[in-house]
Amino acid sequence: MPTSTYHHGNLRAALIQAARELLADGRDSDPSLREVARKAGVSHAAPYRHFASFEELREEVAAAVMRDLATSIRAAAKKSGDDPEKALRAAAAAYVRYQLTHPGEAKQFIERNYADVPPDSPALAAGTDALTALGEILHGGQQAGVFVDAEIDVLVKTCWALVHGLHMFVTMGKLERVSPNKASQLIEPYLDLLLSGISKS
Repeated sequence: MPTSTYHHGNLRAALIQAARELLADGRDSDPSLREVARKAGVSHAAPYRHFASFEELREEVAAAVMRDLATSIRAAAKKSGDDPEKALRAAAAAYVRYQLTHPGEAKQFIERNYADVPPDSPALAAGTDALTALGEILHGGQQAGVFVDAEIDVLVKTCWALVHGLHMFVTMGKLERVSPNKASQLIEPYLDLLLSGISKS
C-alpha cells in the first residue's frame, strides 16, 4: 500500500519528500521514479511533470537536506545567545547531531563527493548556505574580538573540517558512536583544543 504524501497543488514537494524517505536508509542504489511515485501515492507518470529523471530529483533531495542542515546550524546558534563561542559550539553540535539523527541522509548527501555533483545542481547553492551559516557565526565572533582576524574562508573550513572529520571518525569506528543528544559531549574536547590552540608560545 503506497504512502500518500501528495496534496493537490504540491506534487513537486511530495515527490521530493517521498524520494527523501526512500533514500533515508542509506541504500546503495537509487530508486526509480516509478518507486518514488508509488511512495508518494501518485500515478507512475506524475513525476515526469517535474523531473526528467531520478537524477534530477535526487539533486533536489540533496538540496533539501543541505537546507535543513543550514537551518539546524542557524537555529542552534541563535538559541545560544550573543556569545560567539557558545554559538560556535552549539552550531558544531547541531551539525554532528543532524548527521547522527539522519545517517542515511548523511551518507547520501553530506558525505558525498562534490566532484560528482552536476554544476547546475541546486544542492551546490544549498551546501554553500550551510557553510555560510557557520561563516556568519565566525564573522560575528571576529567583529566582537573573540576570534582571530584570519580569512573567514580559512576559519570556516578549519571548523567544518574538524566537526565533519569527527563524524567521519564515528562512521569509521575510530570514535565511539553516541546518541544524537550526546553530540555536544562528543565534540567538546576537540573544540576546546581548537579554540585554545595547540601552540605553547
